Amino acid sequence: MSMNSAVSSGPLTTDTLLATGKNYLKGALILAASNLILYDNTSAAGKIIFQYDNSTGTLPVHADFAHMVQSHIGLFADVVAGTVFVYYG
Repeated sequence: MSMNSAVSSGPLTTDTLLATGKNYLKGALILAASNLILYDNTSAAGKIIFQYDNSTGTLPVHADFAHMVQSHIGLFADVVAGTVFVYYG
């Protein structure tokens, strides 16, 4: 699958449950001064499947996973600071 077939979360500035059940993390865009933790869960607890701290960064960071990361329980975005976008499906 490519990023073209991914669902975009749109801009996230607060913690958000993106999906429940089995899903695939395809990528993330972490804007400058932002911090993101993604969990395989329906809340901000349990198994972390992706984490990036760009809180001191001045440029956005784009993570595109060639081999998508699978979640089994759900996909929960813990937006610690700033604005992020998550691509999944």
